[in-house]
Amino acid sequence: MIDLNHLSKNKESYFSHFKFAAGIGINLFIRSVFFLIHGFVPIIQIPKIFNINCTLSFIENAKKYTDEREK
Repeated sequence: MIDLNHLSKNKESYFSHFKFAAGIGINLFIRSVFFLIHGFVPIIQIPKIFNINCTLSFIENAKKYTDEREK
């Protein structure tokens, strides 16, 4: 549950880890707001940069980054 060596295992500083994790959280939060609005008012379209395909691409890129830093 608590891994005191998480930062060193991932070769990251506290700031770079915070920047990455906060960036993902904020980005997914913004995307979720668009999906919630679209759910309530379907005539309002989700902007292309926040649609499901771009969200999947965003997550895949984040996964690539995390896979690379563990090598």
